[in-house]
Amino acid sequence: MSKEEALADMAARGFDRGSRNACAMCKLAKHGDDTNDEALRVREEDHAIVVLDRYASTRGDLLVILREHVERITDLPLATHLEVQRLVFEAHATLEELFAPRRIYSATLGSSSEPEANPPAMSFPHLHVHVIPVHDDGESARPAAVFSWTAGVWLYDEGEAEQLARELRAAWRSSR
Repeated sequence: MSKEEALADMAARGFDRGSRNACAMCKLAKHGDDTNDEALRVREEDHAIVVLDRYASTRGDLLVILREHVERITDLPLATHLEVQRLVFEAHATLEELFAPRRIYSATLGSSSEPEANPPAMSFPHLHVHVIPVHDDGESARPAAVFSWTAGVWLYDEGEAEQLARELRAAWRSSR
């Protein structure tokens, strides 16, 4: 799927990058929302969840999402930040075991939702972490390509994402 098609699909699902009321990350983190892909949840903790990204850069792209709408990492209590980082660590370990990728990138994203901030089209103000397995070498494996959707968005076949989420849950490597 192209970047433009992915953005249109997100808009059709009611995801809005500039509104707290329609924040895509808030919707993913909440239970019982029509736009929430429950079957794609991999792990849940008190302050954050891990989901398989429906708008992925690569197969197995995970999101660690805070349950609460927070835009800046410095607005988090240290204990919550450490919980998120533990989930990122565990996601890395699980992806390494399940996929044996060439590398895994992770990036903490979030940006101000102030209108003058004007975040990029595929950005959301809600603090979240991408954990992305990279299966290739070459230009397509460069961080600029992996984090940009320039090559489009990974499309899962019917039922594939749900099956992969089940496999990730079964393989989850808890560090506790």
